[in-house]
Amino acid sequence: MNFFGDLFSFPVAIFFIPYCFFLGLMITSLLTGFMEDLHLPGFGDVDIEVTQGNFTDHMFLPLTMTKIPLTIALSITFLISSILIHIANIGILLLFTFLYWPLIIIAIPICFWLSLHISAFILKPFLPIFDKDKTMAIVRYEGRVGIVKTTTVSADFGEIMITDASMENQIDVYTDIDLNNEIPFAYGDKALVVSFNAEKNRYLIIKHHK
Repeated sequence: MNFFGDLFSFPVAIFFIPYCFFLGLMITSLLTGFMEDLHLPGFGDVDIEVTQGNFTDHMFLPLTMTKIPLTIALSITFLISSILIHIANIGILLLFTFLYWPLIIIAIPICFWLSLHISAFILKPFLPIFDKDKTMAIVRYEGRVGIVKTTTVSADFGEIMITDASMENQIDVYTDIDLNNEIPFAYGDKALVVSFNAEKNRYLIIKHHK
């Protein structure tokens, strides 16, 4: 058999042509950000770990696949589907030629269903990469010491620079004059971050004395 010819012939072409399409979309998405927020719709609380008694909850779409960007999820799924249907096609031709058409028609949805779960198993370790809530780390600055980068710091104005592992982070700050014994901040002063004020969206600082 001509393997590359089979890719664009029935039944492999049913999956391989969509694979080529979504592969192109995936590359475009990675380069431009296009469609990066699209995901497969979920069907309730499903997961790829099937246990006795809740098999029907896991039959359709694994939860993992709903958390992966659409273009990546479908590219992997259609690639695996192409491989599975190619293997099934060869097996049916060799062993059940006289029942080829009914068996290959049955094999097409089965291969796609299997590919969804195989893809979910393969992609599950990479979920944290695609979970923006986990990849966007929250940095807290309480207890850090920084250098004032504005000429003054008031109740509604001010910035300091905090150096962490050779990286400089500039944050918005404010101060309470009473906490500093009415001594104003000046450019270059050292400041200790006390807390974060969500209403002001700024950090409260006091003078830092060695």
